[in-house]
Amino acid sequence: MLAKTKEFRKQLEALSKEDLIEIIQSQNPEYVKQINRIEWVFKNKLIHLNWQDGSPVLERPMTNRELALLVDEPFEVDNALLNSGLSAEIQRQIHIAKDPCRWAKYFLRSRNKSLSNFNIKRSITT
Repeated sequence: MLAKTKEFRKQLEALSKEDLIEIIQSQNPEYVKQINRIEWVFKNKLIHLNWQDGSPVLERPMTNRELALLVDEPFEVDNALLNSGLSAEIQRQIHIAKDPCRWAKYFLRSRNKSLSNFNIKRSITT
């Protein structure tokens, strides 16, 4: 991972959980629903299980580190790379390729689940 990305993740981890949720909400509202669902399942459905130390699973809130990984790093054109011959488009492709999750979303042309369902329903009905 590049130093710039590591620093970005470190700064995100320092934010409060509420701030991270707000950032995630602005990037992909569907993620917030999934985060809430995961935490709800740990709190309400896994009570019959135990952690490795034998204590019961009562809840498991997502950590700031886990939430920070859900935030997409913003793309910024590097003027030094521009001067060395790498266009902004090539830099954008490098930005996408350095993160496997971002690459998969781009490659699969992933959108919000709700939008994808709308397009599927619309194509079925027409």
